[in-house]
Amino acid sequence: MSDSALSAPSRRWLPVGSRRHHRVVGIWVHVLLAIVGVFGLFFVLIQQTQNFESRLVSFVIRITGLHGSYPSVNNYVWVSPHGQVQQGFWVDITTSCSSLASVLALLALGTFLPPSNPALAPPSAPGHRLRAWFGRHRRIVAIAAAITVVFIGNQIRLDSSVAAGFFYGRSVLVLFHDWAGSIFGFAYIFGGYIVMLWIYLPDRRGKQRSGPGRQEDVTVVLPLARAVRDLK
Repeated sequence: MSDSALSAPSRRWLPVGSRRHHRVVGIWVHVLLAIVGVFGLFFVLIQQTQNFESRLVSFVIRITGLHGSYPSVNNYVWVSPHGQVQQGFWVDITTSCSSLASVLALLALGTFLPPSNPALAPPSAPGHRLRAWFGRHRRIVAIAAAITVVFIGNQIRLDSSVAAGFFYGRSVLVLFHDWAGSIFGFAYIFGGYIVMLWIYLPDRRGKQRSGPGRQEDVTVVLPLARAVRDLK
């Protein structure tokens, strides 16, 4: 056996009970709880979410003047192309069409954001109270804004698909939903995540005001997060 093999360093483990060990265990427990919570909330809320989204699709289509869309008792929407009942068909708002999975995923990601330290303005500065409130609730505002972007974006995707079926029939509805709708779905989910970073991360001016002695609210390690912060 060679000397290099004998001198090979053994694998180091974190001492049980140390501060770093508790932190690592806490992170993994947080990850597991987030995964279990997402799946649990999805199975509990999916039916109610589908029913709500189907009724919202029908409402939006009807207020635009296209009188050929009516909700059923469950998560189906009746579409009559150009108002012709003989050519009508049911549109199923399936689990993959719902925004619930994306909303819960963003909610789970938001729980990993560390709490922000409120960057309070001087008492005489205008908007002092609003800035103080925003500093204390920055994480909640960021998550809520991202969820709003995703929900509205998915609703536009559903409304556009049903409108395409109203004008051009079932085959065009399926084609639009599977291709244009999927691309748009990626865009609004990514956009919601960018909005969450944009609101949550401190801007560069706030960092300069804080001075070298003040620690930043969050250590930015992702290139995307750094790019978003630099734009502010």
